[in-house]
Order: sequence, then C-alpha cells, then structure tokens
Amino acid sequence: MSTLIKNGKIIDGISDEAYEGSILIENGKIVKIITSDSTEAQTEMDEIANEIDASGLIIAPGFIDAHAHDDFPSLLNPTLYYKLEQGITTSVSGNCGTSLFPLNDPIVEEYRSREEKSPEVDKLFEFVRKFTDFEHFRDLMNSKSALGANLVSLMGHGMIRMNVMGVENRIPTESELEQMKKLVEISMQQGAFGISTGLIYPPGVYSTTEELIELSKVVKKYNGVYATHMRGESDTVIESVKEAIEIGRQSGVRVQISHHKIAGKSNWGKSKITLKLIEEANAEGIDVKFDAYPYLAGNTGLSQIIPPAYYVGGNEAFVNRLKNKENWPKIRAEIENPTGNWENFVKMSGYENMLIVQAPETPDVIGKTVLEYATELKKDPLETAIELLIENNGGCGIVPKYGSEEDLIRIMQHPLGMVSTDGSLDDEAGNIHPRVIGTHPKILGHYVREMGILPLVGTIKKMTSVPARQFRIANKGVIKEGFDADLVLFDPNTISDNNSYTAPFKKNSGLHYVLVNGEVVVEKNVFNGKLHGSILKME
Repeated sequence: MSTLIKNGKIIDGISDEAYEGSILIENGKIVKIITSDSTEAQTEMDEIANEIDASGLIIAPGFIDAHAHDDFPSLLNPTLYYKLEQGITTSVSGNCGTSLFPLNDPIVEEYRSREEKSPEVDKLFEFVRKFTDFEHFRDLMNSKSALGANLVSLMGHGMIRMNVMGVENRIPTESELEQMKKLVEISMQQGAFGISTGLIYPPGVYSTTEELIELSKVVKKYNGVYATHMRGESDTVIESVKEAIEIGRQSGVRVQISHHKIAGKSNWGKSKITLKLIEEANAEGIDVKFDAYPYLAGNTGLSQIIPPAYYVGGNEAFVNRLKNKENWPKIRAEIENPTGNWENFVKMSGYENMLIVQAPETPDVIGKTVLEYATELKKDPLETAIELLIENNGGCGIVPKYGSEEDLIRIMQHPLGMVSTDGSLDDEAGNIHPRVIGTHPKILGHYVREMGILPLVGTIKKMTSVPARQFRIANKGVIKEGFDADLVLFDPNTISDNNSYTAPFKKNSGLHYVLVNGEVVVEKNVFNGKLHGSILKME
C-alpha cells in the first residue's frame, strides 16, 4: 500500500529549519519527499491508496528512546503501547547492566525465584532459558511476535558477569575475564549494539574500571557503544563521569552516560563541572555523549537503600540477610556514616521523598512515601523499609525525588545530550513513573512551547538523528528517501503530557499519528493495536 502524508511541516532530523512538504511511502520506506516549492505534478499521486492530511502538523522522524528497559516488558506485552503513544518508534533497551541475553540456567533460576508459581510463568521462563546470546534472543523474540516499536538491544554487563561469576564481590580471574570477553564477542558479532553497565546494582557494583575497559575493547572492535549507569549520580558524580571518560579513553569505545542527572541537594550545580568534563573529553577525541529525562525524580528499587555488601549471592541471600535483625543496626550505621563510596539513596533524597509505586504483596502502601507509611505505623522509617522489602521478597519500587530544575535544564540544553525515558511498564499493578508515558510530549509541550528554553528543530534532532548516529541504528532517525518510514505527526500547539506521579497513566495530547515501518499504529493519541516493529540488528 502507498501512503501520502501531505501538506505538513517537515522537521527531518538533518536540516536546521523546518520546511513545508509531503512524503510518499511505499513498502515501509520513504520513497519521495515533495517540498512545497516542487514543480512535480500532483497528478502523479492519483493512484495513492491512502492519504493523510498533515495540515498544521509537524512531521518528524519517529522518536528514538536513547535509554529504556522495554525488552523484559515485551515478553508479556509486545505492544509497547506506552512508548508508541508518546511518539517513540525505536527503543534502546538492555540498559543498566540488565538484559535478556546472554542467559544461563543459574541466571534464569535467580529471576524465576522472584516470581509467582504458575504454569504460565514456568512456560515463559523455559522460553527465555534459550536466550544464550543475541542471535537466539533476537530470532526467538521476532518469531514469537511482532512488536509495537522497534528494539535496539544492548548486552547487560550484569548478565555477562553472572554467566561467569554469579553475584560475587571480587575481581575476576584472568580466565574468568577471558570468558566474559568471549561472551561479549559472540553477541557483538551477531549484531548486538554494545554493552551496558549498572554500577550501583549487583553485580556491576562489584566490578573494577579495568574490567570494564577490557570488555569495552571488545565492543570497540565491532563499533558498538558502552552505555553506563555510572557508579554515582550524587556525591561521586564527578568521579563517576571521569571513570566513564577513562573507559572511553583506554578502550576507544563510544561512551553513552545514561540518564545524566545531579542528585542530592548538596550536589546541585555540579552539572557545570560534569558537562565541562564531557566537552573536554570530546575535544580530546573521546566520543562521550549522554541522555536525560525531564523529571526531578528517578525510579528504582527500595532495595537500593541497603548497602551493596548485602546483595552478594543473589536475591534470596539478600532477603535472608534482611530477615536477620542483627544486621539492622549495621545497615543503619553504614547508611548514616558510610565507609565506602556507594549510592546512598537515603542521604540523596531522604525517606520523605521516596514515593512507593510498586509493592505486590502490600499494595496498600502504594502512593505513600516511606516516611508517611512509617509515621502511620508509628515506626522507624528504616525498619519500615526493611520490613517492606522482606514482605515483598525484595521487590518494592520507589520514585525518589532528588534533582534541581537548574541542573535539569542545563543538561537538557547541552548539544551533546539526547532524550530518554529510562522507562518500562511490566504491568499496571501499582503506579509507574510518569516518564514511562509522558517524556517526549512533556519536553515538546512544556520546555519547547511553554517555557521556550529549547528550540523545536534542535530538540527533534536530540530525539531522532542524534541517538540514531550514536547507537548506529541504520535507516532510522531522519526523514530521507530510502529510509524506514518511522514517523510522528504532532500538533506543536497542543502536544502535552497530562500525567503525574499520582496519576501516571493519563494519555498525552496532540499526537495525531505515529507510523512504524510505514504503517499507522497511533491515531489521535491512542495505539490502534497494530504491530509492525521488531528486534533490530546492528549492521
């Protein structure tokens, strides 16, 4: 079927100005761009099967979410509707050191132990047990179902390490490091886009800079990217940026700093230093970029308030240590007077700013802060948090608020940045962070239109062509003849997010159409049920 999108204002991801024109699509590709000053006869378009009138609308490349976690949710709900309904047509997933490959039996059993017992869950885990490398993951996922959006897949460093060492707090032996490098090489050869690290989470928190440099050298051979949730985004954010740069310097790999932020009031303003460090690295020839989302709160597990030593051995060992009340005074002492450089969320945001959003076994606490719930019980907040973790088998989600608007704006305005959601939706039990649904409309509506602090054309580039180049995503991110027809049609005067921390599922406004590979998948802000995406491969 041919489709003509006519009379729109095109922001193509390449040009510095928008221009009036129409786009002809055939077989999922952009085959012709007709500008308003073209002398081409309209009569040539008489046989078009489908026409979309884009009068008054912006036609942009489909947005690319530079940092997301949509691989796990796609197992249960391949629609990824929450991304499509904000204009995202490609999601970079497998981030923060966690991915669906490479898996082995012990890793699968570790994740299986955290889930409910049922034949459906058993069947799902038998399926993912086969994801031993990128090729098996991609082929099996693509054969299982088409996806709503396309997925770009990074290889989680945590999975690489757990394959070889389990969840151990030690340096790998020479043999173990070679095994990890081999795992990286196999999946990179098969088309994975790079590796990711989660250096505040087990087992990434136990790794050394030297280990990451050696693995990144393998990624560099295949022109992949090193995407990092750094060791710290609060007190040690400057040192953490320096480590990420050093990994790029020593390995030659492209570096992507994930969800860059400055957390904790005592650190506000440090973005001036971190951004300067990134600029200096690029001037030196080290390719370092970053992504960010437009919110002052993040989303993580309540388990992150507990010092890293208690995670060793996996989730069951972690929960058992919490059940031992003799450990509670030691945990408190380490939180209040840290002896090591770990990401201390209590210090960073405080119990009063930790909104509980996921608690499968205690749903009545959702929507309350840890401090509010502790006050309600007339209990100490740390002990309340530990008890919640025990009751929920370690699986309790929080949205901690810790940022400043000044740092956020400075980061979003920087030319080396791009846009990410850091979001996923496993299910709709409890609440989610509003970024999962509202990130791109929030930027275009609030920061571009209402505040006027971001330029429209430049911001669209940050959402499209910049991440396409950084991650080496072929045929996407720009409106160009021969490229995939992943497109977003929105009204710049009405596009807006409508959700919040307490009402995160509200639909966006102003998104008239979203196309994936030439097919309309969103109409008037709502996903229409059609699946035209897939797991991509780095060419």
